[in-house]
Amino acid sequence: MVAQRDQEVRTAFSDFGGVRRGPSEEVFSSHKREMFNGLMKQLPEYHKNINGVMIRTATGKDIDRILELDHDVFAAAPYFEDDSYGGKEGIVKKYEHVLHRQNPIILVAEMDGKVVGFVWGYNLSDMHFKNAPALKEYIGKSDHPISYIDEMGTDQEYRGRGIATSLLESYKEIAETLGVPELILRTANPDAERLYNKEGYARFKNENGEEIHDEETGRPFLHLLL
Repeated sequence: MVAQRDQEVRTAFSDFGGVRRGPSEEVFSSHKREMFNGLMKQLPEYHKNINGVMIRTATGKDIDRILELDHDVFAAAPYFEDDSYGGKEGIVKKYEHVLHRQNPIILVAEMDGKVVGFVWGYNLSDMHFKNAPALKEYIGKSDHPISYIDEMGTDQEYRGRGIATSLLESYKEIAETLGVPELILRTANPDAERLYNKEGYARFKNENGEEIHDEETGRPFLHLLL
């Protein structure tokens, strides 16, 4: 079953234009691929070897692998096949959304000659987080830009090697370079939250000291002041 599923994922994401609803219906055109390539050339340049893990800015050549990893990491989420998320097609829409936001950051981690991890994010505006009114209000009143780490994932075979930590460190470096002094993310994974805590992230609280959660999913928000 695992081998069959892996093959299905590879087939679904092969040649990028092959993300499909059915055997022949393409949902990602070559035109959009060219658009993505152009947008990715505008990402901040970054290359750094951290304890044997190469962290670098993603390029157009990484798109297929990033989408494949995103599917593998988050396919178990209850909303993955939900119509509102859109399954594999939803991943493409998310990626396009990131590239059109202010100050997008997309990094990949390489080991053994292949991409084994990724992180992406962008600057927030008060148009975000309708399911967290307190955070929405905070963003609207903030006198400084805030970067949101939207997603991060690591190949299951490479977990436990410090890849996620290296991605977080690099994301923070780029944010500082861009003049962004605050990072925000959300998670429902206790193990992931412990990792973020080690990197200085703490649960976000309102003026009354109450933790802020996504009201729809219940996921807590964490933040880090740089």
